[in-house]
Amino acid sequence: MITLRDLLGAAIASAAMSLLLSLEFYMLHAPDVAIAEAAVGAGVVTAIVVYAIAKTERYEREAP
Repeated sequence: MITLRDLLGAAIASAAMSLLLSLEFYMLHAPDVAIAEAAVGAGVVTAIVVYAIAKTERYEREAP
């Protein structure tokens, strides 16, 4: 499992995975699902997560 302590990096990695998933949907001949996944998964969700990171701390704290 890959873990990132930088929350912004994690959000960008999630957006990249969403784009790859939309490419997979397109290859499976489901272009409507691919467009929806790219718009919602890589666009809206990433924007909301980045906004939340901007309002909180960017880096994860160390466990005690």
